[in-house]
Amino acid sequence: MKKNLKYFLSEAQVEKLHDVMKDQSTEWVSYVVMVLLAAVVASYGLLTNSTAVIIGAMLISPIMGPILKISFSINTGDRKMMFRAFATLALGIVLALLVSGLAALLFPQADFTDEILARTKPTIADLIIAIASGAAGAFAMATSSGLTAFAGVAIATALMPPLCVVGIGLALKDYSMASGGFLLFLSNMIGINLAAATVFRILGVSVPGISSDTDGAELVILKKKRRNRFIISILSTVIIILPLGLISIVTVVQQEIDYSIKNSLEDYFKEYYEENYTKLVSYENKGSGDKIIVEAVVRSDTSFTSTDIVRMQELLEKKLGKDVLVTLELIYTLSIDQDTNLKSQ
Repeated sequence: MKKNLKYFLSEAQVEKLHDVMKDQSTEWVSYVVMVLLAAVVASYGLLTNSTAVIIGAMLISPIMGPILKISFSINTGDRKMMFRAFATLALGIVLALLVSGLAALLFPQADFTDEILARTKPTIADLIIAIASGAAGAFAMATSSGLTAFAGVAIATALMPPLCVVGIGLALKDYSMASGGFLLFLSNMIGINLAAATVFRILGVSVPGISSDTDGAELVILKKKRRNRFIISILSTVIIILPLGLISIVTVVQQEIDYSIKNSLEDYFKEYYEENYTKLVSYENKGSGDKIIVEAVVRSDTSFTSTDIVRMQELLEKKLGKDVLVTLELIYTLSIDQDTNLKSQ
């Protein structure tokens, strides 16, 4: 029944795909060159906060290749290919870390840009994207859709940028940033591996020797080996879900707090300064635990008193249920028109 499915691979197609995977596994020189170039582009894209440059690095990076080979070998039982793929992947990781770390040290006034910070707090959503991308990558490689979908898959998985965030974080001695980038890279890698292995299996990639004529005992052994490899992939995914789930919860809670702070301050200004020009420019929550420290920048044509600060704190404490300390930086605004006499003011 399965063989009537349009995309179910025949034995000849599986062998051809296996040969393609083997050939690609030996292209060490081109792989090293492309990893080095992708790491340079991604690192400077991150350090200069350029989204377009980072997307270019995603397209250049060949790191997804070894991950798909690992997924393929999970189904075929080709240990040699699996070990080669792991070695290739490890080499790519080391090279990317070295290049990105060196780029951070050589870059003048290197700092953590928005593009870097965006890759330090992975969530469950990132894992879902990686799983979908891994499935698309495996399907594209195994069917005629091939290269037409692969560029989009490369962008969606974004393996090189988080890896470079790790190198930049280590070089600048910010281990929190480095660990966040590594967790994103790890979740992407594990998600891609599990999804790709599952898709390859669905399409008919299997351990050579499994057929209707295979001896019963031998068939059990072959299927058991493949099942064990899948279990490892599934357990890896479950393990990575735990920290990602925790980060997701913390992120949602923090977003709710930030939203409440913003709305509360804006409501306060609207209520008490309706006749004056007062606008919240920016704010930052620097607190931790049960203590919230709000540092706000306000543009206004009037001054504030300590009573105003106390009112803001009471309003936020009532809204958030936590102790709040508010500090304001006031940007004084003066409205001037053609009738204004500055000398008299």
